Amino acid sequence: MQGLEPGTKVAVDPGIPCGVCEYCVQGNYNVCPDMLFAGMPPMDGGLCKQIVLPPSCLFPMPEDFTHGEGVLIETMAVGLHAVDLAHLRAGGTAAIFGCGPIGQTVVQCLQVAGAQQIIAIDPVQHRLEVATQFGATAGINPADENPVEAIMDLTGGRGVDVALEAAGEPEVPGWCVEAARPGGRVVLIGIPADDNIVFKAGPARRKGLTIALTRRSRHTYPRCIELIENAAVDLQPLVTHEFTLDHITSAIELVEKRSDGVIKAIITFGESTKVQTDSQ
Repeated sequence: MQGLEPGTKVAVDPGIPCGVCEYCVQGNYNVCPDMLFAGMPPMDGGLCKQIVLPPSCLFPMPEDFTHGEGVLIETMAVGLHAVDLAHLRAGGTAAIFGCGPIGQTVVQCLQVAGAQQIIAIDPVQHRLEVATQFGATAGINPADENPVEAIMDLTGGRGVDVALEAAGEPEVPGWCVEAARPGGRVVLIGIPADDNIVFKAGPARRKGLTIALTRRSRHTYPRCIELIENAAVDLQPLVTHEFTLDHITSAIELVEKRSDGVIKAIITFGESTKVQTDSQ
């Protein structure tokens, strides 16, 4: 199997680009218009005991990695891609709106990138507490205070170098624009339910903001694995709950309600994802 022996423990990129279009050839395979993605028609999802993917989607990882870490590498790959788009300089300041699984990896990647101030914003208190444990220098609950005003207070009225949005809520892109400093950047990660992104054009234009939108991830899996292996990032604590496949409904309900301190709930099958046979 092109260098992967049966039984190799791998992290899985669930997206299959065509590999031949203009964007794939340029290295921007994450925006391939003919991308197949697990769980999006016509491709089945990965909530099954076996799934067939090409070797290019499989990234060998150390044997001592847990299956939870293997699952969360895909999550971290998105977070690291977002931090790449942030172009943050060492010593810079950042705010991350939304501290679910992706937001938590963004916090850690921002710290690795050299941010000296990382402000986490989330309405779920236990998520803020976890973000603080992972390196956020401040946590803001928008149910208790105006997040933009709080960020301005924390930055002496300057705003942050980069505001990242990982919430998917309609008001958050506007908060990002308000919280970013003049000449700063806004990185939008979340997917809004109504497929609209809304913010005031005036502040964005007057500040001369650069606004970037993520599309999954690009060339980040190997770095994610190296960062985990070198203990620069710790994903295992993000796995707060594990369910077997026959209890998947309970897992989905738990995550939707954001209850019981959940950050990431995963489905287990008794074994980590492994390369099976050369029949794949």
